[in-house]
Amino acid sequence: MPPKNQRRHLLVVGAPRSGTTLLAAMIGRHEQVGLLVESKRPSFVDIAGKAVVGNKLCVPNQIEFEDNWENRISHFSKAPLEKYLALPHFKAVTIVRHANPVVASIMKRAGKPFAEASFYWRRGIEIMHALQQRLGPAAVVISFESLLADPARHMRRVADLLELPYQEKMLEGHKYNPYYREFSGLDSSRARAEKQYQFPVDLERAHPEVWAKYLALNARSE
Repeated sequence: MPPKNQRRHLLVVGAPRSGTTLLAAMIGRHEQVGLLVESKRPSFVDIAGKAVVGNKLCVPNQIEFEDNWENRISHFSKAPLEKYLALPHFKAVTIVRHANPVVASIMKRAGKPFAEASFYWRRGIEIMHALQQRLGPAAVVISFESLLADPARHMRRVADLLELPYQEKMLEGHKYNPYYREFSGLDSSRARAEKQYQFPVDLERAHPEVWAKYLALNARSE
């Protein structure tokens, strides 16, 4: 572990529409955290006076492992994940959410077809699983559903990861959400039942290997 006076570098990641902005707002309420949202460059390293500095990005549409990744879907970040991983005392917090509401929300809000929306979720799970494998205890996984049900427990987990004292004002993060001001609170009913969504393909059956990775990540949130 680094000394308490040595900065930690943080990346908050999740698939689009998985609660990444809410999570970043909650973590960013801590007085010793300086956290940017969707910065194209790792300019967070220039934040002064904070024990933890970081960025929030969505995978895979905003960041990938390498610049030359085969599908070239990420045209946003100027620094691939490999460069983030090279930062000293690097930590990651990932958020996972059931495929159905994620895919439905991407289709509705971004106007994406099912094939593209489902790819975002699947590739996001693959990236987060690989990131967890690489980082081990230097990464924390949080499920969106569990975050809404028990936010204090998960903010304590994040504080422990960052070697910071837990602060209750982290639970006020939804009040400081820069993009979704209509999000009025941590209401577990917002984690909608998965069965209400109907898609052309059952993602669990069509992509069992990805689904197994999702379940493994989700288990690490408990």
